[in-house]
Amino acid sequence: MMAIIDNGHGMDPQMIRIAAMWGGTHREDDRNGFGRYGYGLPSACVSIGEKFSIISKVEGNQPHGLTIDIEEIGEGKYTDDTGRIVVPEAEEVKLPKWVSEYINQNYSSFENGTIIIIDKMDRLDYATVKRMKELLLQNFGSTYRNYLRNFNIFVDSTKVEAIDPLFLTPGFRFYDEDNDKATSYPE
Repeated sequence: MMAIIDNGHGMDPQMIRIAAMWGGTHREDDRNGFGRYGYGLPSACVSIGEKFSIISKVEGNQPHGLTIDIEEIGEGKYTDDTGRIVVPEAEEVKLPKWVSEYINQNYSSFENGTIIIIDKMDRLDYATVKRMKELLLQNFGSTYRNYLRNFNIFVDSTKVEAIDPLFLTPGFRFYDEDNDKATSYPE
């Protein structure tokens, strides 16, 4: 299993349910940040594993969550009387012990935020957790380089460093490795 933990504002139970739906979003036509189309969270999760859980906590409330299992969808467990697949409502939940222990070891508290747990991982080919961590640090460093000025991302307690794929940005990871860099042209 893998957990993705954020300390954002969290989601109320209705939003958790919307986040689990393909195409579910509250940010249509919003060009700022992430989550504009409503396909990222469920698609990313099932591209890695057969089951995912969303647990979220808004400050002052208890954590709520739900689980989607692709195998159970195939068995009809999410199908209503009309034949439509329905995402279950989020219910009050306790954090899994291993997630709670990680939070206690690495954060001062978990007053608000969201946790995505991916289970039955069947699409990752990394031979070791160490190798997967290295690849995630590089991928996140390149993909989210422009956002890392505003917030931090950690992979198993290691802070992600911004990576400019063209090695043009001083201070970014790998910039000073050697003199082999792309040439920057004026716009």
